[in-house]
Amino acid sequence: MAAQMIPAAPPGPNPKQGLVNRVHHPHHHPGHHVAGALDPDPLGPRTGPPANNAVCVSATCKKAYVFEITNMPLEGYEREETWSSDEFETPEIGGVWLVEFCPRGWRSATEGWASVYLRSKKRLPGVHVSYTISLILRDTRAPDAELMKRCGKDPIWKERSAKGWPDFVKIDTVLGCSAPLVLRVELTIVLEPPPPTGESKLRRMVNRLPRDVTLTGKSGHTQHCNATLLSVSSPVLSAMLDPRNGQSPFQESLDLTIAMEACDELDALVTYIEEDKIPELETYTKQLDTRFRSLITTADKYQIRGLVQWLLKAVTKGIQRDDLTSRMALVHDFKHIHHCQKREIASQGSRPTTK
Repeated sequence: MAAQMIPAAPPGPNPKQGLVNRVHHPHHHPGHHVAGALDPDPLGPRTGPPANNAVCVSATCKKAYVFEITNMPLEGYEREETWSSDEFETPEIGGVWLVEFCPRGWRSATEGWASVYLRSKKRLPGVHVSYTISLILRDTRAPDAELMKRCGKDPIWKERSAKGWPDFVKIDTVLGCSAPLVLRVELTIVLEPPPPTGESKLRRMVNRLPRDVTLTGKSGHTQHCNATLLSVSSPVLSAMLDPRNGQSPFQESLDLTIAMEACDELDALVTYIEEDKIPELETYTKQLDTRFRSLITTADKYQIRGLVQWLLKAVTKGIQRDDLTSRMALVHDFKHIHHCQKREIASQGSRPTTK
């Protein structure tokens, strides 16, 4: 393969690309381990009550790639002659890259040193891409040996540019190697999260509301919730919390404390008020019947109509033969509630599904 002289420093791409094997390794990336996919649970604002002494302060995601470049030439090149790898991509940011290797060093290299550069074929404004290049001795009879590893200091790629090291490794160090050599390129991309919209935006707003009301349930269990959310969810709670310019007859409007002594599902109640759902109760089972009854009782007492509707929807969907009786009994026991009357009428004409 013929090499090409590159007139400007740092070296540019060789129009005649080298035929190299390229390997893309996705792994997770704690430390030097590498991730090929976005973290399924990126750091970000959490739902529910905040931790006492642990607060998330970052919503930044990272994605990391490893590429391996093989078949680099070690001999037959003069100083400033450059060999180029095949191109490789980072699709999330539209990045196209290649590695440039000068076996005898670029013009700024010390005599006897080989140069390595990572070139971005595209402008990547506003994106941080950190890079590490390692020289690996790969012997099938032994674990990989790392001969050299360099970490880049400048993660900004505003222009089509090459970054690397004129003095990467002494050529004499690698000429005598009997096993194949591999250049390993690790790219870590910092991805800023998209701006929140719709439900995501609303959820963030809710999470930042002050939890200024203390709720006390059965056995003295307490929870905290925002006064505005409580008032919007329930006309009863709204009346209790309305200060009415200091003329409210309710002590709760001054103390911002509401006693719900009969409520033994306080956590689930607050979850619904903040999220409009209770994930663990989305499907009714006979084992959950007591919890459903407790929550419907509390929702009925404080006229939290949305919660009543949500629970009854779960009770009357996905009916099975073995739980039909318990479902009908629950709806019947709360038939004084308007929504339960509708559900009871509808359930009389329904047919249970078979397993």
